[in-house]
Amino acid sequence: MPCVTLRPSTEWVDTVEVGANILVDDDPDRIVSAVAEARMPPDRPQLYGDGKASERIAEALYTLVRR
Repeated sequence: MPCVTLRPSTEWVDTVEVGANILVDDDPDRIVSAVAEARMPPDRPQLYGDGKASERIAEALYTLVRR
């Protein structure tokens, strides 16, 4: 999902650099504009993993419990 961050900066700079996040401050007009324009990049960048972390964690916990 695209993101609109209502702050002047973010720790998630990677999302801004690839165009998945728009930074706005508290200006109502900029917020409305950013929400209307927010789009995920067509190549859907995989910024922070593959979305399967919970599966790997569950498997690791299951393995520990079986011991």
